[in-house]
Order: sequence, then C-alpha cells, then structure tokens
Amino acid sequence: MQPKQRKLVWEIAEDARFIVEMVGTKSEQELVADKPIRYIFERALQNCGEAMVQLDRIDPVMASRFADHRNLIGLRHRLVHSYSEIDPNLLVEYAVHLVPRLLQEAEQILGEYLDEKPGDPSG
Repeated sequence: MQPKQRKLVWEIAEDARFIVEMVGTKSEQELVADKPIRYIFERALQNCGEAMVQLDRIDPVMASRFADHRNLIGLRHRLVHSYSEIDPNLLVEYAVHLVPRLLQEAEQILGEYLDEKPGDPSG
C-alpha cells in the first residue's frame, strides 16, 4: 500500500474509532437530542467521507473494499453542500450502524499491510 492510501485509510479508522467511542452506549434517541455530541460526530463523519473521496480518486479498488464507501461519499457531499437539509436521525443512524463496520474494514485493511516495509513493491 502506498503511503497516501495508508494515510487515508488510517484517517478513516481514527475518525470512525472516535465516533464509535462518542456514541458509546447512548441510545439513538439520546444522540439525536445531544446536539453538541451530534456536532462532533458530524464533523468526524465529514472527515471520514473526505478521506474516502480522496481514496476513491487515487485507488478506487481499495475504496471499494469498504462496503458503504459510496454512501459515505454521498453523506460527505450532503454535509458539505446541503447541510440544512440533513436529518439528524440519518446522521445518528450512520454513526450507530455504518461506522462500526467502517472501522472494522479500515482496521482489516491496515492489518493486511502491517508487516509491509516502506517501498515494498508488493504493497
């Protein structure tokens, strides 16, 4: 894996991990009602989406290894361009249901390249 791809997948993993920790054991109703927490994970979702946009541009095959990569890119676009039209329930649904799988997929990809040496042509 090239350094740029590794950095993007790592960023996705870090932001996804942060969201999972922020969501914790709160119910979806609690998250919708907790505006400060919602704002924090909205930003983290936007960051995940931006990293996925960039990954999809430079390595669409790797981006496609994320089951919901198209949904995440679409969410990023809506957050940036149509923010006032975003339903908080949708964001909470993404944070609770999509992000844990996103984190698992990012960690799996990073784990596959853990032993890779810098400049290794096989990565």
